[in-house]
Amino acid sequence: MSSWSPRCGSRPGPPRGREPEPSAAVIDSQSVKGGDTVGTGSRRYDAGKKANGWKGFIVTDTLGLLVTVWVLAASWQDRDGAKSALVATSLAAPSMRQKGFAVHPRRWVVERTFAWLTAHRRLARDYERIPEVPEAIICLAAIAGMDRRITRGTPVRRQAPRTFTWS
Repeated sequence: MSSWSPRCGSRPGPPRGREPEPSAAVIDSQSVKGGDTVGTGSRRYDAGKKANGWKGFIVTDTLGLLVTVWVLAASWQDRDGAKSALVATSLAAPSMRQKGFAVHPRRWVVERTFAWLTAHRRLARDYERIPEVPEAIICLAAIAGMDRRITRGTPVRRQAPRTFTWS
């Protein structure tokens, strides 16, 4: 019940002073609860997070751009799924210069990427029966986010508060 995507779409150009390929990766997992319409045969229970659905492992670079996605049943242990996701990352991005495991100072970046991804409604709850579908939806959500970054080019500007005058 596992598959991997080597890379979800093309990456935008690097900011000034950075290499085009990532040198370090940040990994994390997220459990997603299954919907009522999903059969019990295609979802498993994660006792640690009390979620009945699937568990997604994402590997991002230090900017928060998606490198690899690995979707498994929620019953998999984090250490086992992380090993598989890291093997897929080493195959997809052999230019990663960091060897071994170390706590990275920008580890919050992967949490921010999960927040960006769960803004897409299809990733808030599991409605699928095979793991390739949420994996593809994660890739599409990441591509949409990269597209917004490229086309926008500037930070988001909040709308000014409206003032109403009564005459």
